[in-house]
Amino acid sequence: MIPVVVLIEPEDEYVASHNVTFRVNATDADNNVKNVSLYGSWNNSVWKSVDVDTTLGNGTRTFSEVEIENGTWVWNAMACDVDGNCVFAEQNYTIQLNSAPTVGTISCTPTELSYISQPNPADNYAEVNCTLDVEDLEGCNSLSTLVGRIWHSSVTENSADSGLDHYTNDSCSKTCSGETGTVKCMFHPRYYAEAGLWSVSINVTDNMDETAKAAEADAFAIPAYYSSINMSFSTELGGVFQRIGGGSFAPGEYSDYLNMSITGYINRPINVKVHGTNIECNYGGALTYADVSYIRYEKDTLDYSNMCAMPTNADSTCSSLKDNFNLRNATDSGPNSKSIYYMLQVPTGVKGSCSTTVYITPVQR
Repeated sequence: MIPVVVLIEPEDEYVASHNVTFRVNATDADNNVKNVSLYGSWNNSVWKSVDVDTTLGNGTRTFSEVEIENGTWVWNAMACDVDGNCVFAEQNYTIQLNSAPTVGTISCTPTELSYISQPNPADNYAEVNCTLDVEDLEGCNSLSTLVGRIWHSSVTENSADSGLDHYTNDSCSKTCSGETGTVKCMFHPRYYAEAGLWSVSINVTDNMDETAKAAEADAFAIPAYYSSINMSFSTELGGVFQRIGGGSFAPGEYSDYLNMSITGYINRPINVKVHGTNIECNYGGALTYADVSYIRYEKDTLDYSNMCAMPTNADSTCSSLKDNFNLRNATDSGPNSKSIYYMLQVPTGVKGSCSTTVYITPVQR
């Protein structure tokens, strides 16, 4: 009697995503089964035996963790008895392997970012490049969708994109060599992106819609930046002896107020410190001086008697600026601005053209 072969698993038209285990049953009326061979077409599309079980007698044979290529293939099993009678199962089965790509570990450079300065501070951004080694049995070039994400520790991977804390690059690039390759995702956090630790993920999808993802927590850091602070005066400080609308001040009189607007292209709220140099006046080459405290400043009031006297040491800045100025960090809507107001009581004992320099220093809140 010739053997009888029954294919048990996987079932016909089975779709697998990894190595496959095959089970077949072979019987012979005389219990004379000599061997059972597994056949498949997945080795370069050539139909051939890929494994042999030489257990004698009737029973089920198991071919474990057989590695097959991505694609749709035909398989069967042939049993032979001791008399040399060999037979396949009555019908070939098909199997489709649709294995996901495999991915390594993400690496990002630099691990601490710095901003790329542009002529317009609002265009300033940082650059970080994250790479990932990948492999796909269909070939690296079958990776058709490459998506990278970075996010600040205050949000999650699936948060909406925002210049503050979340970025997506859905057109990452790849370089391939056969089944292996490297995916590169470039990101450009804006100048106001949140300071602190950022995480990254890269998702890859092949042309059989199989997806793999790698993620790396705390992949890089963005320091707290004061990328630039723009200062502008409504009139030249050295010209405060001249009324804005024309005319001169007499000694002891108070000047019109000056408004210095500070625009912060920054990613952290700040306070500020101010200080100045003593007033220097030049009359025909003769120099006279007055204390810089004749200049007073505040962020809220225009009452000279209640304003802070300008110090020559920044650490002596009054608390309304040093501790409570609170210039907010920029957002997707753009940078924020605040003003400092100055007034001058015209000093006595000086004459000529007078000037001073006022400095501002950002202080992290």
